[in-house]
Amino acid sequence: MRSALGGSHRIRARFRGAEEHIIEGPATFHGQNAASMKRFRIFGFDRRALTLVEEQEHWDEVAKESHRDNRQQTLSALVSEIGEARSDYKLANFVDLHPKPLSIFAFHNRFLGRIRTSFVMAAYYPALTAACALGERILNHLLLLLREDYKATPEYKHVYNKDSFDNWDLAIEALTSWCVLLPSVVTEFRKLRDRRNDAIHFRPEVDTNDRELALGAIRSLESILSNQFSAFCPQPWFITSIPGEIYIKKE
Repeated sequence: MRSALGGSHRIRARFRGAEEHIIEGPATFHGQNAASMKRFRIFGFDRRALTLVEEQEHWDEVAKESHRDNRQQTLSALVSEIGEARSDYKLANFVDLHPKPLSIFAFHNRFLGRIRTSFVMAAYYPALTAACALGERILNHLLLLLREDYKATPEYKHVYNKDSFDNWDLAIEALTSWCVLLPSVVTEFRKLRDRRNDAIHFRPEVDTNDRELALGAIRSLESILSNQFSAFCPQPWFITSIPGEIYIKKE
């Protein structure tokens, strides 16, 4: 059975504070042929939201001083990035988002970053609709990528001749039946489906709770990414026996 990971030959590792690098085989990466490499290495992620939390009383003075220095440096860099106007409000939005999860697939990271930026800048409705759209794109991506491997299943006849899918229930049920989606991911996709319906179809209350809805949609989307496509979880395609390092198995 082919997993949601196994269908892609393209992996992007995001380096903290640096540009994105793409590994696409066969290709040369750090002087090696990607097709001959035994594994792909996963690098760090954006932890700035953790740096902004208040210091804890039980920390010793050395830890507190180090945290204050790191926090001030992070605050200065973030204000420069998001602008000084209403910076306190924007920083609160940034903290409420928590650290961004890292997906092992390229476009998830890039698009999620733009969604989070919209939320930080208080563009809540664009963030809400974009989170729902990315969720739908992920479902389409998985169905189109994997359906040929499930020709013998009853679900195949419902999905074999379409170029895209806007019926979330059809996509979720097919991918669940094929054991592609993890159970927790199925739950979050259904939550995101409901948030999409509230956002796209007219609901008067969206005018007044767009921030709450956007944050909920982003949380569901990030839960999907962190559980189904995570770079730092104990899924079976990771090598976890190397202290301090995370690698993806070649196969």
